Amino acid sequence: MLLIVPPGEVHGFRFEPQSRGYVLTITDAFFGACCALAGERGYPQTVFMVPVGTRAALQQTLNGTFFNLEQEFRQDGIGRGTALAGYVLAILGQVQRGMEAEAAAHQPRSQQEELVARFREQVEENLTGHAALGKYCAQLGITLSTLTRACRAVTGRSPLELIHDRLMLEARRLLSYSSLSISEIAYSLGFEPAYFSRFFSKREGLSPAAFQRAALLKESK
Repeated sequence: MLLIVPPGEVHGFRFEPQSRGYVLTITDAFFGACCALAGERGYPQTVFMVPVGTRAALQQTLNGTFFNLEQEFRQDGIGRGTALAGYVLAILGQVQRGMEAEAAAHQPRSQQEELVARFREQVEENLTGHAALGKYCAQLGITLSTLTRACRAVTGRSPLELIHDRLMLEARRLLSYSSLSISEIAYSLGFEPAYFSRFFSKREGLSPAAFQRAALLKESK
């Protein structure tokens, strides 16, 4: 969840154990300077929330930019202020995109968008069961060609690619943030370990072990 708290909003946080994330606090003057530099307005005047858990690209980009901002903040040297301002501007741009996506999500959806949303809900419910596409189609009361056309029209991806994308997102999350072994992660996602390794490596370009080591190294810095 991306939470935007504008100036003047009294607030506080209670974090659950194992919570992970970033809190960025900037002055009203600096925020105004960033907006003026970017030539953009339109940020909310009240607390605004953008769900990013189902938006993998936005989540990944935000995490990367926040991480780079934190690393720069901990350093001291020439160009530090410029770099910090650049990362804040990048985050503000991503915030605007998230807000736009959230607003669009509340617009009336087409029949194809509704179908894809229902398909995604079923994928969530059956993610580790690796159900055949025919089963999804039967539950939705449609043909595979209808589902394929809708998925490609709405997301640019095939139904099977959407399932694999969701499995990969969960695999990355578990490899990055859990203490489970790779075999345990594989079984939890409904894979045999050897097949999981091939499945993950083909799509990520890294083996699960290499991805996990990189994530742990990044976390320790």
